[in-house]
Amino acid sequence: MLRKIGFVAAAALMWSVGVAQAQSPFPNKPIRLIVPQAPGSATDTIARLVAAEMSQQLNQQIVIENKPGAAFTIGLDMVAKAPPDGYTIGVGPVGALAISPNMVDRLPYDLQKDFQPIGLISRGHLLLAVAPTSDVRSVKELIPAN
Repeated sequence: MLRKIGFVAAAALMWSVGVAQAQSPFPNKPIRLIVPQAPGSATDTIARLVAAEMSQQLNQQIVIENKPGAAFTIGLDMVAKAPPDGYTIGVGPVGALAISPNMVDRLPYDLQKDFQPIGLISRGHLLLAVAPTSDVRSVKELIPAN
């Protein structure tokens, strides 16, 4: 189920910068957890495990919303533009936090200003693999020197 964990590497729950301004004790309504990847992805699987535990701890429903696309920007943009009240949080996989900013010309949000990390929820390892029938037996053989 978690076979794609390498793509998650260092996920962090994130929410919009700001202080919750609810009149009654937080949380008094369901919390949206935005996952910027498709249902069934490693990020989604981890988010669902975290949401189940959060729901029990907070005694409040956590609603998962998968918003994949555009190199994670669709989902993370929703989190960045949500009211800063703590009722919309998001999962930020390593691709969204470290890779996309270097590959997407203009992100609709600023990772430094529009998000606040609140916790590390997963660590993983990356694996480079080839088919067992391949003649490649090392990275050197896979990527020959110039």
